[in-house]
Amino acid sequence: MTAEPTMVVLMTGGSRGIGRAMALRLAQAGAAVVLAAKTDQPHPRLAGTIHSVAAEIEALGGQALPLKVDARDEAQLVAAVQQTLQRFGRLDLLINNAGFLGLTPIEHTSTKHYDLMHALNSRAPLITLRESAAALQQSGGMVVNLCPPINLDPGWLGAFAPYTSTKYAMTLLSLGFAEEMRDRGVAVHTLWPA
Repeated sequence: MTAEPTMVVLMTGGSRGIGRAMALRLAQAGAAVVLAAKTDQPHPRLAGTIHSVAAEIEALGGQALPLKVDARDEAQLVAAVQQTLQRFGRLDLLINNAGFLGLTPIEHTSTKHYDLMHALNSRAPLITLRESAAALQQSGGMVVNLCPPINLDPGWLGAFAPYTSTKYAMTLLSLGFAEEMRDRGVAVHTLWPA
C-alpha cells in the first residue's frame, strides 16, 4: 500500500536541470510529483526524460506521474491538471518551470523564437494558473513560478528584451494571481535562481 503523499505537486518541465532537482527534493519530502514535460525520449546530448526522473522519484520512495505535455498546447495543459486530480484527488503545489531561454537582442530574435518564448514563458503559466485555481483554492495550496523580479536595468533588459519581456509577463501574471487569490488561501511565489 502506498503512503499518502505529504503534498501533490504539478510541475511543468522537470525532466532535467532545476526542475529535476526540485522534483527530487520534493519527493524526498514525501510529495507526489506530476512531471508535465515534453521530453519522454532520451536526447543524444541532454540527459533526462520524464520517465527517468519519475524512476528517480520512485527510487526515493515517492510517487510520480510522468505526463508527456507540450506546454504550448492548451489542451495538454488542461488535461495535465485533470489527470493530476484524477490520480491523486488534489493539487497542493503548482510549479511553472517549463520555459525557453533565448538570450538575443531584438535585432537578432526571430519571430519563431519570440513566439516560442511567449508560448512557454507567459502563455503556458496563464493556462496552468487558470486551470489549477479551483483545486489550489480547495487545498489551500501554493504556486511557484520561475520568473525574475521586475528590473528595468538596461544591462539586462536592453541586452535580452524579447526573453526578458516574456519572463516579466510571467512575473506580472504571478503578481496578479497573488492578488486574485489573496483572500482565497492560495499563496503565490516567484523564484529566480542565481
